[in-house]
Amino acid sequence: METLKKWNNIKGDAVPNGTNLIVGYLKVKKELSGLATLSKTKPADITAPAISKKEPTVITKEPVVTTKKDTPELPKETVSTSTKTVVTKDAEPVPQAPVNMANTKTFDGGIFKKDFDKQAKSETVVSESGGAAIFKSNSGWSDGKYYCLHNNAPSGTIIKITSVLTGKSIYAKVLDVIPDIKQNNGLLIRISNAAVHELGVGDGKFDCTVVYSK
Repeated sequence: METLKKWNNIKGDAVPNGTNLIVGYLKVKKELSGLATLSKTKPADITAPAISKKEPTVITKEPVVTTKKDTPELPKETVSTSTKTVVTKDAEPVPQAPVNMANTKTFDGGIFKKDFDKQAKSETVVSESGGAAIFKSNSGWSDGKYYCLHNNAPSGTIIKITSVLTGKSIYAKVLDVIPDIKQNNGLLIRISNAAVHELGVGDGKFDCTVVYSK
């Protein structure tokens, strides 16, 4: 092989297609062979074309750097929780129409005084002492008609009632007996509130003396 390269002046290992190669020499007399004459002419150097090995192109893909834009931070909503205090107002009691004490008249004991005087002249007078209490009535505030409840005097009898505390007296007509209930235990008499107002005592129990005809 090396001899062939030397004979044909081949530098590399590859030979292009169609190239004439010297594969040997004939031993003949020079004068007898034209080929021997031709051998004196040195063939042109055949240089095998260099086969360039194409290196693969490596494409380096640079990583894409994504620049994150600064996103403006949205202001956080401030939620304010306010607690309302609900004040429940108790239902107010319906006021009852009060009796206007300032406009009440003074009847100097009431209009039954004359009737008491007539009874005292013609009948026996009885005097008693004990506890008294009131009962509510619309009568007496504007007309001076005072009433009472008593167990001993008959209905329609006029009784003179005098407060031990103030010394004032009023004249009241007996409506009926005192109801037999616990609140009335020990009471001598119950008097309408207009009469008690003229006596000048409070709404509670008070001591009194009573005089009536029998």
